[in-house]
Amino acid sequence: MTTNKATALALRRALERNLEPNLVDQHGWTDLHYAAVLNLPGLVNALLWRGASVCARLPRDVATADEVKTLLGGFGVDYNMCSGETPLHLACVTNAALAARALAKNGADIHATLPGVSDWTPLHVAARFNAADAAFVLLLQGANVEHRDEFGAPPLHTAALYNAVDTAEALLAAGASPRAKAKDDLTALHMAAQADSPGVAARLLDHGADVNALSAEEGTSPLDHALFKGARSTADLLRRRGGHPTVESRLDMKTVLESKVGDQDVLVPVFEHTWARRPRPHRLTPVFSEPLFARDLMTGFVAKAHPPGWLDRFDWEGMVLVPVDWVPLEWRCADVMWSIPLRSGRERDAADGRDRPAQGDAATHMLLVIKFADAVIADVDERLGHHVSMLMHELNRRRLYGAPKHPPLVENIVINSGKEAWPDDAPNAHPIPL
Repeated sequence: MTTNKATALALRRALERNLEPNLVDQHGWTDLHYAAVLNLPGLVNALLWRGASVCARLPRDVATADEVKTLLGGFGVDYNMCSGETPLHLACVTNAALAARALAKNGADIHATLPGVSDWTPLHVAARFNAADAAFVLLLQGANVEHRDEFGAPPLHTAALYNAVDTAEALLAAGASPRAKAKDDLTALHMAAQADSPGVAARLLDHGADVNALSAEEGTSPLDHALFKGARSTADLLRRRGGHPTVESRLDMKTVLESKVGDQDVLVPVFEHTWARRPRPHRLTPVFSEPLFARDLMTGFVAKAHPPGWLDRFDWEGMVLVPVDWVPLEWRCADVMWSIPLRSGRERDAADGRDRPAQGDAATHMLLVIKFADAVIADVDERLGHHVSMLMHELNRRRLYGAPKHPPLVENIVINSGKEAWPDDAPNAHPIPL
């Protein structure tokens, strides 16, 4: 039991009233509310034994008094408005697990909602304040992990929005769905992206969250939300795990103004900020974003165009997805890109059977560029060329995958997913029919 000043005051208040069970102070709080906040299970049980109402509620929409703010501030909690909380709600504000257990075992409604705060249950409140211990108690008592608030959001969404990593782990372990959707089809991963919560996002993805789930009206992905909010840590994580943007920020030249620099007449371009919508990910994008399928593509098709032993150079364990949005939208020609580390070595010449230095031996990586085509693309070679040029520029700037000193090798593959057959003189992108 804690022995700080606030605890002593709560105990003295209760004893002076002879444990009067339902006496309400000037702030609308009963002693049971104080006992719950301060995690005093003995006092909780004593008050309940004397007849205190286990579901007594605070007044709604009443500004929190300074005395109460000071009390909650001692737990690192900033709580500015009372909205009909039961003692169990308040126990979840301060992670008072022992008090929460005593309340739940004595009939507290573990699904009681807060009409003034989006119909939150105690489990939502625990997620809001990352009260993992209290959440665990509620889950053991049978709290519903999929109970929805007025926006259709379960507690996992709340944990994601408030970066409550520990509580998110507890909810996922208890069976919360990482793919559940709230209003407008927003997932918990969208919430984690908005709040820049890479810890929660990683755990959601580990449990099967859809990295490219799209919202209903705007069709935005979690990566769109992370980029819009400037959530760089979460955006980097989503890219590494195969996330794609559907909307991207651009600067387009609006007009040109005549001006002077010293005595010289100059033209000054004027840019405006716009948003460009990227086509929705192709239906095959999730398939070839899996390393197994990309490796099968390399070993079953691409290797046929190379000498024997060519595949021996690849370090398959080091395969990583390369973000396609590194190339501006107008020049983008890849739906999926993989980087595969290369081992330095030698390969056998098919003509004379001799070992020779491997082609591009200075390169440290191979980039596999995959484009899906539902129809024949007449200028695919030109478009791929622009794409690779822009990609190399970005790799040089970022100094990634061996660039600029040892630029990576590039293998372009076009997968024909349409009904129309490509002609025999198809471009050198080697279209593969499905």
